Amino acid sequence: MLLGALMLGQLCYCRESPDYEVFTRIMYTFTFSHFFIHIFGCFLMTLNRYMAVCHPLSYKKYWRTRAVNIMLFVEIFLSIVVHTHLFLVELGYQCQNNKWVYIGRLEPIPVSEFRYLVKHVAFSIIRVLT
Repeated sequence: MLLGALMLGQLCYCRESPDYEVFTRIMYTFTFSHFFIHIFGCFLMTLNRYMAVCHPLSYKKYWRTRAVNIMLFVEIFLSIVVHTHLFLVELGYQCQNNKWVYIGRLEPIPVSEFRYLVKHVAFSIIRVLT
């Protein structure tokens, strides 16, 4: 009887937060940052092809190895900076049937407007430079 009560206590116990919450946060952040990197990379590739076809004389001036490396670094750095706020958003979990179930964010993302501002400024700067 005592053993049964101990086993029942073990089966019905849920910790304060699931063990995989850190993994969930990392994957949540990577999903958005990789999407941003992908979109920005496609834009840079389109800009590269446009310059090669429409402005072949100035192509080598703007698309040197150093300039491309700087663009790639800025692209990845901006993506990480813009999406770091996702680590600060509180994620909600509920213990159901001795399992943790993800119920979503408990509050809205506080700086989503900032993310769109950074994207707009970045694209505007690139447009002015070309």
